[in-house]
Amino acid sequence: MYNKNTITREQLIDLIQTSKSMLEASQKLGIDRRSLLRLREKHSIVHISANKVIIKQNPFINTNTETSTDIEKGKLELLKEKNNELEKELKKLQKDLALKDEEIQGIWNIKNSIDYKGVGNPDWLEYSKSSSKHLSIPTLMCSDEHWGEVVFDYQINYVNKYNTEIARQRYNNIINNYLEVTGEHLNNVDKQRMVLVLGGDNISGDIHEELSSNNDLTTMEAVYDYVEHKTKGIKALLNAGYKNIFIPCVSGNHDRNTKKINHKNRNETSFAFIIYRFLQKIFADDKRVQFSIAGGQDCLYKVFNHKYLLTHGDCFKGGNGIGGISVPILRGYHKKLASYSATGNGFDSIIMGHFHQFTSINNGQVIINGTLKGYDEYSQAMGFGFQEPCQGFWLTHPERGITIQLPIYAENKSTNKMFNEEDWISWKK
Repeated sequence: MYNKNTITREQLIDLIQTSKSMLEASQKLGIDRRSLLRLREKHSIVHISANKVIIKQNPFINTNTETSTDIEKGKLELLKEKNNELEKELKKLQKDLALKDEEIQGIWNIKNSIDYKGVGNPDWLEYSKSSSKHLSIPTLMCSDEHWGEVVFDYQINYVNKYNTEIARQRYNNIINNYLEVTGEHLNNVDKQRMVLVLGGDNISGDIHEELSSNNDLTTMEAVYDYVEHKTKGIKALLNAGYKNIFIPCVSGNHDRNTKKINHKNRNETSFAFIIYRFLQKIFADDKRVQFSIAGGQDCLYKVFNHKYLLTHGDCFKGGNGIGGISVPILRGYHKKLASYSATGNGFDSIIMGHFHQFTSINNGQVIINGTLKGYDEYSQAMGFGFQEPCQGFWLTHPERGITIQLPIYAENKSTNKMFNEEDWISWKK
């Protein structure tokens, strides 16, 4: 065995000559090939072959053992060996570097396919604002406000209360909450164009004896007060930046001045007719506001390519069974659709009030508005479901039609309990 630290020149020559290659000789010594070459230099060995050994001579010692030509050849062969070794090592490093590059690229590919929660990020989540060509048009529906009616809280377990003062405050909340939703909570909503639907039953009226005796405003007082506050609401929308407000209008069943609803001259025998004409006259010189007052029971209009039929809803009967209002309303929807389609006036959605329950059927095929008045004595007596006072809101997309639908609540809730950021959610263990 040879020791790399004590090996003599003769032993090194013997080791190399008896080995098949420099690699084998280096392995016997337990060193790499470059270390073996340095060891050769240390012992002044210029060249070693099976039958020839060239030793680098001291220039101050005169010797004739080898010629200068042999020495130069030995040096050249040594340099060639070093060059071959370096080229082999370079190729190995380049190969290792290429493998590392592949590994790094693989890691980046994995990272890019994982979102910040470690969940796969599919292509359909990649959203570009340029993909939305147009803004959605917002609609706020106001109906069944029953201006002037009184709801006594002690008669319905204190779950609701209503009078003219509360109606004014709730309507103010509706406008403010609408502006908050469209301005702060939703993106890609048109903030310069909107539809403000007036769906009837704006005032309580005197159609029942109990209303005549309990309303806190007479019918004429309710008309005047309603027009005043509705005007303020429209002006608030204009001051918020709206440049186009379209207002389709239909009458209800509470605002009539006849014992029964007339099929002929329905609007002309309704106080809603006066309300809408007054509002139209007030904004006659403002090109930003445009009215479409129905001549009969219904009003047809179109937002982009989505066709709407506005009606109050008192023409739909039934809805007291387990199926609720959905069954009779869908039946009435298809009857109306068939009738209108026969005259070339088919529609995509029908919107109505009357039932005091904000509801969407078949993703906007039918939209039923809530009520500003809220839960009352009649609702309790009939066993109707409770719903917070609200008005309907939805968006009409230029390509998809009706998309987001939600209630705009009329009461601003308050709570005495203060929450920390960490308390936003809780669950039962």
